[in-house]
Amino acid sequence: MREFTKLVFVWDNFGPMHVDRISACAKYFHGSMNVVGVEMFSKSSTYEWKVDDFGGFDKITLFENLDFNQVGFFRRFFRLFIRLFFIGKSKVVFCHYERAEVFLCALIMRFMLRDVYLMNVSKFDDVPRSRWRELAKSFFYLPYKAGITSGGRTSMYMSFLGIPQDKIFAPYNSLSLARVRLALSTFEDFDYLNRDFVVVSRFVKKKNLFTVLDAFSKYRFQLGGQRRLKMIGSGELELDLKNYASKLAVDKYIDWFGFLQSDEVAIHVAKSVALILISTEEQFGNVVIESMALGVPCLVSPEVGARDILIKSGVNGFVVESNNSLGLAFFMNILSSDYSTWRRMSIDACNAAEYFDSSNFAVGIAKMIGVEDPR
Repeated sequence: MREFTKLVFVWDNFGPMHVDRISACAKYFHGSMNVVGVEMFSKSSTYEWKVDDFGGFDKITLFENLDFNQVGFFRRFFRLFIRLFFIGKSKVVFCHYERAEVFLCALIMRFMLRDVYLMNVSKFDDVPRSRWRELAKSFFYLPYKAGITSGGRTSMYMSFLGIPQDKIFAPYNSLSLARVRLALSTFEDFDYLNRDFVVVSRFVKKKNLFTVLDAFSKYRFQLGGQRRLKMIGSGELELDLKNYASKLAVDKYIDWFGFLQSDEVAIHVAKSVALILISTEEQFGNVVIESMALGVPCLVSPEVGARDILIKSGVNGFVVESNNSLGLAFFMNILSSDYSTWRRMSIDACNAAEYFDSSNFAVGIAKMIGVEDPR
C-alpha cells in the first residue's frame, strides 16, 4: 500500500473558517497526501464558536475542554512535540509563530528534516513597531521555508521579517463561500428598503465601536437616515456601549444580538444594507469576506487588512478614516438611500469575494509546498 506524506496544520483552536481551509486542502490533496488538523485546544480563549462537522480530514485535539490560558508552556510544548513526532513523515504548517512552544517545535522539526511553513497575517501598521522587537521576531521566523499570507501589506511584512518574496503565497484568510451563501437560501428575496446596517465584532477597544455609534447618531439625526443598526457580538465593553447608545438617544434604533454562531451571523449579514468595520487595529477582518460573499458592501477603515485586496472604495464599499464619524455617516447615507449605487456595489462585492474561497487557500498551500497540481 502506498504511504502518503502527511500535510499537517497547527492552529490554537478550530473555528468554522479553519475547518473550511483544512477541508478544502483535504479535497485538493485527496489521493496524494493525508491531511491532518491539529488544534491545540478544544476551546478558544477569544471566541465562543462551535463547530460540529470536521469531515474530510483527520482531527487531533491536544487539550480537551481547555483553552490557551489554562495550560502552561511545558505542557503545551511537550504535547505538541510528541504529537508531531508520532505523526511521522510530514509537512507541517504552523500558525502562532510568536509562541515559544510553536517556535521550538518548528525548529526541532527542521532539524528532523521535516519541512515547516508559516501562516500569518500581521502588518506593519497593526501596532507601533520597535526595531529591537522586530529583530527578535525575525529570529522566530528562522525555521520556516515559506509562508502564506493574504497579500498586500501582510506579504510585505512577512518579507521584512525574513521570508523571501518568492516564497510568500496567498490567500491565507479564506472560507467556504458555499457554506456562507447557504444563508441566502433562508429567504427568496429581501427588499432593499428593509435592510439595516450591521456590525459583527468583539466588543473591545480596537474595534472602535463608540465611533460607530457616533456615526450612527449623525446618520439618524443630522442626515435623516431611517435604517436601524444590528450589533452582533460580545465583550468587555458591551455595557459601556449600550450606555453610550442611550446617551446619544439612538438606543431604540439598535438591536443587540450578542454572540452568534457563524450560520446565524451569515443570515443577519445577508439581510443587511452594509457591514461596518472601522477598527483602529485589524489584521484582516474575515467578516468582510462573509459580507461580500453575500452581496453586502462594506464600510471599512484603512487599518482593516481585508481592504488591500477586497475593497475598492466607491466600487464595492467605502474606505473611511477610523476617527471620521461624519464621513462614515455620509457613506452610510449613500448606501441606504441610493438603490442603484447599492445594487452595483452588491454585485461587485460578490465577484470580489471569489478569490478568498477556501479552495484558493488549498491552491496557495500547494504552491507553497511545491506541489503545483496534486490531482
